[in-house]
Amino acid sequence: MAMAKRKKPPARPERVRLISPWLVRVIVLAICGVAAATYALARHYTHPRAPMWVPIPPPTELPAPDLIPDTD
Repeated sequence: MAMAKRKKPPARPERVRLISPWLVRVIVLAICGVAAATYALARHYTHPRAPMWVPIPPPTELPAPDLIPDTD
Protein backbone atom coordinates (compact mmCIF):
# COMPACT_ATOMS: atom_id res chain seq x y z
CA MET A 1 0.00 0.00 0.00
CA ALA A 2 1.47 3.31 -1.05
CA MET A 3 1.48 6.09 1.50
CA ALA A 4 0.87 9.60 0.30
CA LYS A 5 3.51 12.08 1.43
CA ARG A 6 2.32 15.19 3.13
CA LYS A 7 3.19 18.37 1.39
CA LYS A 8 4.91 21.05 3.43
CA PRO A 9 2.96 24.27 3.80
CA PRO A 10 4.41 27.14 1.80
CA ALA A 11 7.11 29.08 3.65
CA ARG A 12 5.98 32.29 5.25
CA PRO A 13 7.56 35.32 3.64
CA GLU A 14 10.14 36.93 5.92
CA ARG A 15 10.22 40.61 6.55
CA VAL A 16 13.17 42.12 4.75
CA ARG A 17 15.43 44.23 6.95
CA LEU A 18 16.88 47.17 5.13
CA ILE A 19 19.70 47.84 7.59
CA SER A 20 20.80 45.51 10.33
CA PRO A 21 21.27 46.88 13.87
CA TRP A 22 25.03 46.18 13.97
CA LEU A 23 25.52 48.18 10.78
CA VAL A 24 23.66 51.13 12.33
CA ARG A 25 25.89 50.91 15.41
CA VAL A 26 29.06 50.85 13.30
CA ILE A 27 27.89 53.85 11.27
CA VAL A 28 27.00 55.83 14.41
CA LEU A 29 30.38 55.06 16.01
CA ALA A 30 32.19 56.06 12.82
CA ILE A 31 30.31 59.36 12.68
CA CYS A 32 31.16 60.02 16.35
CA GLY A 33 34.84 59.31 15.66
CA VAL A 34 34.95 61.67 12.69
CA ALA A 35 33.15 64.37 14.69
CA ALA A 36 35.54 64.00 17.64
CA ALA A 37 38.61 64.19 15.39
CA THR A 38 37.22 67.27 13.62
CA TYR A 39 36.51 68.96 16.95
CA ALA A 40 39.99 68.15 18.26
CA LEU A 41 41.71 69.55 15.17
CA ALA A 42 39.56 72.67 15.14
CA ARG A 43 40.20 73.28 18.83
CA HIS A 44 43.94 72.65 18.44
CA TYR A 45 44.33 75.26 15.72
CA THR A 46 41.87 77.90 16.99
CA HIS A 47 42.33 78.04 20.79
CA PRO A 48 45.54 79.24 22.44
CA ARG A 49 47.19 76.63 24.60
CA ALA A 50 48.03 77.26 28.24
CA PRO A 51 51.66 78.12 28.88
CA MET A 52 53.63 75.20 30.20
CA TRP A 53 56.96 76.88 30.85
CA VAL A 54 58.36 76.68 34.35
CA PRO A 55 60.16 79.79 35.59
CA ILE A 56 63.92 79.33 35.45
CA PRO A 57 65.67 79.99 38.74
CA PRO A 58 68.41 82.63 38.68
CA PRO A 59 71.66 81.17 37.43
CA THR A 60 74.05 80.26 40.21
CA GLU A 61 77.20 78.31 39.84
CA LEU A 62 77.16 75.10 41.80
CA PRO A 63 80.38 73.18 42.23
CA ALA A 64 80.38 69.77 40.62
CA PRO A 65 80.69 66.92 43.08
CA ASP A 66 83.93 64.97 43.08
CA LEU A 67 83.75 61.44 41.81
CA ILE A 68 86.63 60.33 43.98
CA PRO A 69 86.49 61.89 47.43
CA ASP A 70 89.71 63.38 48.78
CA THR A 71 91.11 61.49 51.74
CA ASP A 72 93.20 63.97 53.69
